[in-house]
Amino acid sequence: MTQLISTGKAQIKAFQRFSNGYTVTNAPQSLSQRQLATECVDLTENEPKITPIKSIRQSPHRLDTDDTLFDAVDVDALVAKHRQKQAGDSTKDAKSWRPCEIPKEKPQVIYTNDTPTNDDIWRQIQSVRERLRAAREACDDASLYGPISPKLAQNRIDLENELKVLGQRFRQQPTPIPNATPQALPPTPTPTKTNVIQRDTNESYCPTSQKPNVRAKMLQAKGVLRDIFGHTSFRPNQERVIYEAFEKRDIFVLMPTGGGKSLCYQLPACVDDGLTVVISPLVSLIQDQVQQLEALDVGVAYLNGEQDYDTVQRPIVSELFSNQNRIKLLYVTPEKIASSGVLGKLFESLENRQKLARFVIDEAHCISQWGHDFRRDYMNLGHLRRQFPSVRIMALTATANNQTEADIVRNLQLENPFITRSSFNRPNLTYDVRKKSSNFMNEIAAFVREHNQDSGIIYCLSKKDCEQTVEKLIKLLGIEGTKDANRIAYYHAGLEPEDRSFRHHEWSKGKVKIIVATIAFGMGINKPDVRYVIHHTIPQSVTHYYQESGRAGRDGCQAHCILYYSFADLSRRRKLITKDRDNLQHRNVHFHHLRRMIEYCENQIECRRTSLLEYFGEHFDSQKCNATCDNCSNRDAGVIAEKMDVTDDCVAILKMVRKLQEGCVSITLVQASQLFLGHITKGKERQKVEMESLEAFGRGKGRYERSEIERVIYHMILRQYLNEMDKKNAMGFTTTFLTSGSKADNLLNGERVHLICKTRGTSNLIVRNESKRKKQKKLKDISIVNETPVNVVTLPSACPRNQRIPTHHVEALAQLLKDWRASVCDNFNVMPYHILPTSGIASIANAVPITNTELSEIDGVGRIRVKKYGEAIISIVKMFLQKHNLTPKV
Repeated sequence: MTQLISTGKAQIKAFQRFSNGYTVTNAPQSLSQRQLATECVDLTENEPKITPIKSIRQSPHRLDTDDTLFDAVDVDALVAKHRQKQAGDSTKDAKSWRPCEIPKEKPQVIYTNDTPTNDDIWRQIQSVRERLRAAREACDDASLYGPISPKLAQNRIDLENELKVLGQRFRQQPTPIPNATPQALPPTPTPTKTNVIQRDTNESYCPTSQKPNVRAKMLQAKGVLRDIFGHTSFRPNQERVIYEAFEKRDIFVLMPTGGGKSLCYQLPACVDDGLTVVISPLVSLIQDQVQQLEALDVGVAYLNGEQDYDTVQRPIVSELFSNQNRIKLLYVTPEKIASSGVLGKLFESLENRQKLARFVIDEAHCISQWGHDFRRDYMNLGHLRRQFPSVRIMALTATANNQTEADIVRNLQLENPFITRSSFNRPNLTYDVRKKSSNFMNEIAAFVREHNQDSGIIYCLSKKDCEQTVEKLIKLLGIEGTKDANRIAYYHAGLEPEDRSFRHHEWSKGKVKIIVATIAFGMGINKPDVRYVIHHTIPQSVTHYYQESGRAGRDGCQAHCILYYSFADLSRRRKLITKDRDNLQHRNVHFHHLRRMIEYCENQIECRRTSLLEYFGEHFDSQKCNATCDNCSNRDAGVIAEKMDVTDDCVAILKMVRKLQEGCVSITLVQASQLFLGHITKGKERQKVEMESLEAFGRGKGRYERSEIERVIYHMILRQYLNEMDKKNAMGFTTTFLTSGSKADNLLNGERVHLICKTRGTSNLIVRNESKRKKQKKLKDISIVNETPVNVVTLPSACPRNQRIPTHHVEALAQLLKDWRASVCDNFNVMPYHILPTSGIASIANAVPITNTELSEIDGVGRIRVKKYGEAIISIVKMFLQKHNLTPKV
């Protein structure tokens, strides 16, 4: 009794100290007054423990309904600890609450049986706690708008019961586990100062930090994720990257297009104190992200050389120099950093005041000479590490192989970086590679006609190609002189900046359906509902192809990627590289990339996904393709691929070129193919006798078609047995001639050459019989193969389909919401996906929410959008239901 009385006195005394200064008259009336507690009393101990609560500066963009009082206090942990003491748990390890800690001088122990350990149960408890906190907050938020939905309430009850069961299992679990066979491992080595790179191999696992401030930030980050960005959960790897950012690590993020790279630095920037500086290569990309963040009420600004200094740049810089700064993210180009002395002084001022949170290098592949968009000013960003060694750096890209990754880490001088590589596979995309025929534009027109309501991109090689392709499409579609002709537009660097911006915006808003563009229409394209990307010409590298085709289907719904190529495209690409690349090393790198691209196109056996992913160092099982690429689809359709040995013919062609070269006679690829087939081309009549004396003359007659022998010669160029050389004549016109290549001796020394051909039991590249009957039969077989359509499997859409009203009404409601969104875009001059993503519109049309509570439950909406647009959206839904006399299914 004496002990209980003394304990009670101590608790009362502690409580009086805790509440000192707060009388009835001056006590805070609500949390919205921001009068937060400074100390927390733990009354679960015999001796009450008073813990100061670290002040957390409130983000200006968190809503007034947010309860920050317990952000730094793990209330669940206190309650669970108190219950454990009541249960009389005798295990000593439970008091530390560090299930992952290992004594420094003792070996690690791994138990070989499958019984869950305390560590396993603890991790489950931590996971359920986080979900329960989110559920309780969701219920609190919903209560502000009206009655709590049964779904939310039941979810909270289920989580509370699950946490109760896990707590009982944890208390009953003995330590160590009996009958387990421990295997001793050597003690953990002492960390050295070498640049150790930690790679993430688990997309879903995120460790629990031992640091209270990191745990508090992670809790706050999940609230920002839900309230501002409108997502109920993280995508793969996002949570781990954000955790490592709060742990003050250098980070390299390799995440495919549409994987959510931007959130990896935008969300920590919203939570951290100080400024996050984002370095991005294109002004259009910067403007798009700034508009998106402004629409979400996030403090953001950008600086570039085109802005007026006095009216635009000076106010931003002045605010950043002051202590009343509301800006959380500052976007700049690498050229701006290189040319602006003011920025250097600003960064020094922020670092001295501990207000410089991190540097973010977006599109980091531009740093590497092996990257497909090398930028010299990006290479100089390594000085940020030397000048600001205490500021962490995060580098992100969607496309980098191992060599590019190593260049990025080295050039940015990342220290002990955490590296995460997400899968490059885009399961919602279908891949189709087609050899150009004389009527390939008719094929493109037919595809566009079939998808006339979808947004798409057609990539061309040159400005002229873009303009001509638009003209041909309009003509083939039969829409000349009509309003529908305005739904197709071209885009290239020859347009004025204002015109390019206008066309981009019209396409993003959906008023222009098809944009026919050069690679100038590249980074910065953030439209999520692109349903197809067509390459009119072969891309300049596999990396370019992956990134350009990856602009389709960013919303997760099915999209198509179609690539047309010809060997003539290869020659055009090669000329551009020779013309534009004065640096020999850069030229060789681009030639290497181009050869890899043509190898990808010519590979008629291997799964396209497997080829793409292996280029980036990722293994992919072709059985998982499910016939969503042309090679796998053709294989399932019974098309056989055969290897044909053409070594002897290649040797004959090489010797022919060399002999003519020794006699100072130059021939083009077309002339070489004609000579091999036994024809004298125009301009070579005077050398008829010399030509006919060649060993290779007429060797392919009756055995090859012209297109087939040209394919053989192009493969010889690809493997560098032959080379192409440009010569200008007296009139200034350039002609491309064949010469012996750098690896010609390899062919003469016995290296074998095989070509892969698709056929139904007979090779497309056939050695024809002298018999006319057999020749005609085989030619008939060839025509059947060429006309075999590619069977593309229809993928299940990733968009939500939990319909509460009939399908035709869902589509009509979705169109009404898109029309409303378009009007908002016109009024505020923003992109549609800044207002509401198309996937969000689809979810709303399926769920038909009629209260703010129901609307806030939809992924992709969030509390900010509910506050801004909730009334308008719900009004549209209610009017639609009333007009059509619909009662949504429960």
